[in-house]
Amino acid sequence: MIIRILLLTFTLSFCWNFIAAQKLLLKAGTPISLQLNQSLNSDEAQQGSIVELMVRTDVIVNGKVVLRAGSLAEGWIKEVYRGCKRCSTMCAKIVISVQSAQAIDGQRIYLKGIPYTVKGDCRKFDTAKAEIGTVLSARVLNNVRVMI
Repeated sequence: MIIRILLLTFTLSFCWNFIAAQKLLLKAGTPISLQLNQSLNSDEAQQGSIVELMVRTDVIVNGKVVLRAGSLAEGWIKEVYRGCKRCSTMCAKIVISVQSAQAIDGQRIYLKGIPYTVKGDCRKFDTAKAEIGTVLSARVLNNVRVMI
């Protein structure tokens, strides 16, 4: 009888650990909505600088959240052009490229997307500005298994 109880306890413990620690497949191409967590302008931005982003909405796989809204994400400034009054062809602009987001298990999920471009008014030689909350979109780069 004691052996049966121990065997049952072991089996239940094993099953509970298996159920509690699932790995879900986050497929390449899954869309991710992001937003800027900082404001940027072309007068101060530096090419190559890290840009703070945030996941806007939960990303769900099989009914489970794998990337939570509010999770940290990052991108980088791919290009910066400052307005030039003497050069009539150059407008101020910032190009932001999305890089990664943090999954619920803490791992970095690499993303891809069309770089986001913000331009200043060319006629007024205005600074290019991207405000906090500006929405960017990306997709998961590779299939990733996320522990939940």
